[in-house]
Amino acid sequence: MIYTTEQLQIIYNEEKELFVEARAGTGKTTVLEGIARENFHLSILLLVFNKDIRKAAKIIMPINVESHTINSFAFKYYKNGALTKKQAGDKFLLKDNLSSFSILTTYLRHLPQDHNTLYLADKISKSFNNLMDFNIKEIDKEIDEIVQKIIFDMDKNRTPLTHNFILRDFLNNFDFTKFNYEHIIIDEAQDLNGVMLEIIKKIKNIKTTYVGDPLQSIYGFRGNIDIFNTAKDPLSLTGSFRMGKVLGDFIQKSTSIANNKKILFEGLNKEKGELIGETKNIIEVNNYEKLVIISRTNANLFEQAFKYAKEGKNIAIPFEWEKIKSLIESVYYLRMGLLNSITSEHIKLYKTFDIFEKSIKRGTDIEFKFLLKLIKKEGITLLDNLYLLEKHLSSNKYADIICITAHKSKGLEFENVKISNDFMKYCPQTKQEERNLVYVAITRASKKLYLNEDLTNILRRISK
Repeated sequence: MIYTTEQLQIIYNEEKELFVEARAGTGKTTVLEGIARENFHLSILLLVFNKDIRKAAKIIMPINVESHTINSFAFKYYKNGALTKKQAGDKFLLKDNLSSFSILTTYLRHLPQDHNTLYLADKISKSFNNLMDFNIKEIDKEIDEIVQKIIFDMDKNRTPLTHNFILRDFLNNFDFTKFNYEHIIIDEAQDLNGVMLEIIKKIKNIKTTYVGDPLQSIYGFRGNIDIFNTAKDPLSLTGSFRMGKVLGDFIQKSTSIANNKKILFEGLNKEKGELIGETKNIIEVNNYEKLVIISRTNANLFEQAFKYAKEGKNIAIPFEWEKIKSLIESVYYLRMGLLNSITSEHIKLYKTFDIFEKSIKRGTDIEFKFLLKLIKKEGITLLDNLYLLEKHLSSNKYADIICITAHKSKGLEFENVKISNDFMKYCPQTKQEERNLVYVAITRASKKLYLNEDLTNILRRISK
């Protein structure tokens, strides 16, 4: 394996605590594999971001590496290994998070199902998740009593456990002296929250390496911590193999302007790439090109999907179709007053569309805010557009158009990418996480990048 100078400095670094800022497409996985192979005599724990990355790591990493997500690692050893899916059977259930719907149907059934109750459920859900993630904020007495009841019920296995509850319980109750890893490597370290960081610090080891990209920190709503902000002398991976000089130069210059500081980034791919600015005419995909449209919001994603379905294109979208179809149909029927046609158990809780609208506007549930916006924009044509889209749904492999959000696109790579116009301005005045979403979107492209209006203006400014 031939490594770049940047990669060699990381692979052979002997610091006990090392921070590596790895920009998009810079061969981070190659570096992690290099560290593992050059330290084959060491016991290494690799903590990665999601299940797919874990599966890939298990294939490419040598046998001295134990690969986990932070959730799978905690679950494996949860309660000293006395409780596992197999041992607990049907009594032990897992869910990703505690939803407002779960709270409504379990803890607030005695209250009238109006928008105030729905808003209360949303606040309880948010307070519980904040508490589990160490993102602690002041909680009023009424909510705190319910939150403590939820924690008590989970502790007694009366209700399904959430992943963040397991992490918190694992941190508080596990005997971490049992671990004796010699090196811990944390991938996507910019996505760590307080509980995850405390777990890592408790695991006995000799060396810890944090690898991530602060510019790809887009999960602030989960209480993530910017560990790179206080890192001393972090090393960097700035040469991207994903793209060539044209795209690399634009990303370097535009990101530096947006963050009001010099960002190092370089395209190393031999194919230079192509930038296409926004014009008055709608950019159309060539028949032989697969185009990926990256949106900031789900509402815009469906707007794009409806548009191209009407043109007869095959569309791929990253949703569990039957679930999202049921939700959209149900909200539509709620607005039309056709309550008997509603199939979504969640939407059945809303007795009128007015209650739905008021509760969603007051709450923080992003998915339902998207539904509200979508149904208001599409009006009576919503179901016709939905069923037309269904006829044109396809897998990624056979799609003409892939419609995806910036959040969903993280970690992926596409040849031809178009950036939608629903992103916030790419400038220092915009919140950091919104700027990061633009960065994530524009770094997905390897050949062609179709810019939105805001990015086109930046391109003109750079080109002067």
